[in-house]
Amino acid sequence: MDNQNSKLLSIINDLSSDESRDVNFLCKDFVPKGASEMKDIFMVLKKHGYTDQEITDFVAELLYYLKRFDLLKKHFKTSKDEMEKKLRIPKVAKITPFRLLLYELGELVPDSEFMKIRSVFSEDIPNAKLDKATNMMDVFIELEKKSLLHNLEYMKNKSEHFVKDFKKKLLEYEQNNPVADEDQGEKTQLLSEDYSEASEEFYNMSSEVHGICLIINNFNFEKARQNSPECETMKNRTGTEKDKKSLSEVFSKLGFRVEVKNDLDGNEIFETVRSYSMKNYENNDCFICCIMSHGNKGFVYGTDGQCVSIKKLTSCFCRSSCRSLDGKPKLFFIQACQGSETQKCVPAESDACNASNDTNVTKGDLIPGEPDFLLGMATVLHCLAFRDPNEGSWYIQSLCKELIANYQRGEDILSILTKVNRQLSENCAPDRTQMPQPWTTLSKKLVFKNQPAHFVTN
Repeated sequence: MDNQNSKLLSIINDLSSDESRDVNFLCKDFVPKGASEMKDIFMVLKKHGYTDQEITDFVAELLYYLKRFDLLKKHFKTSKDEMEKKLRIPKVAKITPFRLLLYELGELVPDSEFMKIRSVFSEDIPNAKLDKATNMMDVFIELEKKSLLHNLEYMKNKSEHFVKDFKKKLLEYEQNNPVADEDQGEKTQLLSEDYSEASEEFYNMSSEVHGICLIINNFNFEKARQNSPECETMKNRTGTEKDKKSLSEVFSKLGFRVEVKNDLDGNEIFETVRSYSMKNYENNDCFICCIMSHGNKGFVYGTDGQCVSIKKLTSCFCRSSCRSLDGKPKLFFIQACQGSETQKCVPAESDACNASNDTNVTKGDLIPGEPDFLLGMATVLHCLAFRDPNEGSWYIQSLCKELIANYQRGEDILSILTKVNRQLSENCAPDRTQMPQPWTTLSKKLVFKNQPAHFVTN
């Protein structure tokens, strides 16, 4: 390994700063959290169990894309033609075709030309970020954060402002790759992240079906309005169907069997959750429950206006009640207000009813004092959670967007939830904002890998 370290260090020293930057860009699809320097990338590869030969082959591939054929000859005793022939072999090339396309597009726009046209992206990238961009790859990285990069129609529209070969390459790629490249990374990514059950750092997520994702979606609160004068202001939750659709698609894509229950009263919510805790999850890795309803501090409402304690729901999955999930992550995502305070207006509706500020709630009031629980709340305690009648709730839509944008990079769930927090804090309405809050006793990192879809609705 000392010899390999010496060789890698020598290669790093032979690369310019621009070439090191290009390596970082080429590796973004599969190096968890995006290592910032070439030496960091090698450390990540070694950490995840890749052999010296696998790392060596990968470095040679990178040098080929950088057109550093002199270094291929110097360090690997191979030629451009030999490397080209090798990369044609199925499953040998590790960099995705779409990432290579982006790299080639970036090369088409010289830095001097880029400075004249970067304003084309001013509607999609904050000025502070755009001012720091010095080339197209900097822009691509920012577009990737906004989940715009894989939208070929968006890229083609923007290409009207660039050299003609820019759009030509996009069209050629689209013709040769009819399947949306959103999934290209998973086909050839180097770090498949095959975390073993014995891993001390990561939860095992290797089952063909990771588990069940239960979605409880409450829309119609007519019964609540009829039952109690206190619930007269409890409106139907317009926009929640969009949240249900987004959650179903995302968790199906991530390898969960999605099961949806609509318009449950308070007792039905509890009995449904309890019935799922009694299932056998021996062949699964994880359980997820998403509840979208009106709420108050520490509880959610059934469609009849009955309160259901969040702690009572999460406690159904204690190890004493659900032994087949012992040692496995149990995730709950709650789209519901937790009070009536506004975090400093748009035509948005809130998921609250007659909330008061006289109750203090702590983590112990929400999840069991056991390992392996995660509760993702749409808002901090005492505050409102907002839902756009047309676009869905702020929290659920941001959660789905960040899950899709980051799971291929090997991001763990807490890192993704941090990005959700940042997105909502930055993209708020003029005079109100919303800060989500995760409560967790997870003892390992939880990283999703997409699997064949198992989308089921009940």
